[in-house]
Amino acid sequence: MTILHKTRLHNNHNIQIINNGGNFTANGGLSLVSEYLDKLGFSKLINHQIHFDDSRKFNQHSNSDILLQILFQLIAGYKNDSSANFLQNDPALKVLFNKKKLASQPTVSRFLKRVTQDNITEFSDIIQYLVDLVFEKKQSTGNDN
Repeated sequence: MTILHKTRLHNNHNIQIINNGGNFTANGGLSLVSEYLDKLGFSKLINHQIHFDDSRKFNQHSNSDILLQILFQLIAGYKNDSSANFLQNDPALKVLFNKKKLASQPTVSRFLKRVTQDNITEFSDIIQYLVDLVFEKKQSTGNDN
């Protein structure tokens, strides 16, 4: 059994995971989710496979960043888009997204209104691709776990 004392993430060298009993943030575990999604190329998939109809002229957050923020919020157990206001200054999330401030609740809500049925289908296709990728990896390694 390996015990985690200290490690640095491959996808973001500004983040260290240290198990010394101290508190960092309630959302620090999302750094491991970020690392895993990075290994899958998840952000690249979103950028290349989902085509948003976006007429915004000035924006601080790309559609893919907002989608990832929503995904991370849901994984962390924050079910409402209103949680974005609480989380936009979370230290762990700001480092993960490499931003001074995350998208606010109004920005998240406007994004959700821009999402079309085609976007949902495109996202579903990405999820299916990732499921297939995991099953192929399991079959090629003979790992049933």
